[in-house]
Amino acid sequence: MHLQTKALIGLVAGLCGMGAGLAVAPCYQWEDIGAPVPIGGVPRADATFDTFNNNAVMVRMASSGPVQFFTLRPTGWTALGQNNAPLSAASFKPALDYDRDRQTLVFAYGDSIFELDSSGTWSNALAPLPSLMSSVEGVYDQARRQMVYFGGRVSSGPTDRTMTWDGVSLTELTPATTPPPTAGHGMAYDAVRQRVVVFGGEVQGGVTDAVWEWDGAEWEQIIPIGAAPAARDRCSLQYDSVRQVVVLVGGRIPGTAQSYDDCWEWDGVEWRERQFAAPVASSDEASTFEENRGTLVIAGTAASHFVTVRLDAPGAPWVTGHPQSRTVEVGETASFTVDASDAPYTFQWRKNGVDMPGKTTPNLVLTNVQESDAAVYDCVVAWAAFAQPCSVTIAGPAALTVNLGCDADVTGDGSVNFSDLNEVLSRYNQACD
Repeated sequence: MHLQTKALIGLVAGLCGMGAGLAVAPCYQWEDIGAPVPIGGVPRADATFDTFNNNAVMVRMASSGPVQFFTLRPTGWTALGQNNAPLSAASFKPALDYDRDRQTLVFAYGDSIFELDSSGTWSNALAPLPSLMSSVEGVYDQARRQMVYFGGRVSSGPTDRTMTWDGVSLTELTPATTPPPTAGHGMAYDAVRQRVVVFGGEVQGGVTDAVWEWDGAEWEQIIPIGAAPAARDRCSLQYDSVRQVVVLVGGRIPGTAQSYDDCWEWDGVEWRERQFAAPVASSDEASTFEENRGTLVIAGTAASHFVTVRLDAPGAPWVTGHPQSRTVEVGETASFTVDASDAPYTFQWRKNGVDMPGKTTPNLVLTNVQESDAAVYDCVVAWAAFAQPCSVTIAGPAALTVNLGCDADVTGDGSVNFSDLNEVLSRYNQACD
């Protein structure tokens, strides 16, 4: 695995959005969650999300030593308690996914399928299975309640086999059209469109940028509209159930030992590159989507340890004091203030919902107030490091009331009385200049 650590930006949590709603992905940043896992040898890993226990599960394999399973806890990756776990070392990538209907972890590699039941015991569901292959990719098709496996390697090279596993039988299918023999591809299940998505991988003559989708009966190659990610293999492909898109991260640059650090999203019609490079250039990483948090998590190697990052967006800025409504007289000064934490925020004051040019500090001061200044004011507090629209807090609103005064209040003391009459009489019959 080739993985180099880059700068990690921001300590962030939650999903991208304006208030409680969702917005565009430039809000997203990567968070190093500080969950290292010691490794040895050259690792191959895969991950999935256990919807019953609400945590990510990772399997790690190396060219020597036991197969290891971990769950992601708030304190980091923790060894999964296991009985009768598969212990064979292997030098190829395993396939791990979660059967949410049977609430079972399904682990396939080589010629075997293992399952972890609710008692925490692994069972060798089928072995030996000559029809399985190394580096196979598999995902759980919830609409059809079965695992779907495609591609991988056999002794002669990549294969184009499509197989399903329902907990009882492994079935090799014979669709009319299939992708070319492929290994090292990304694979994800789009739950809304009920399709298995395959991208990239090693094919005869090189690597590919093709997108294929499986509808439960046939494969179909989808030609994307517009720009698309470059051809690659060993990439991460996961379904984001919050934004209902397939997310592509990283992969190996063809003909090199280097990896991509880009991020794309697939909606079934077109790719959209997101403006947040991954903090690691990655390939062969373990990744999954944490449904309880709404975040993508990736674990890979840097130096001699696993590093774990989440693709997250900032929560709403923390405002401790909101501007207060006030009443002033014509010609006076009116001021409003926002109290916020010391985080790197930006401020934009608005008048009746319209941005006020140049009013971008926590304090808004209006001098020589006139009738036209009477309005509702608020302030949009946002994260300085993120493009808008992102998670923001609207400080306010605060109403400004402007007293226009009374024409009969000649002396300007706030009331009409004999002093006003005396002032008028004192000027009676005076000549005007």
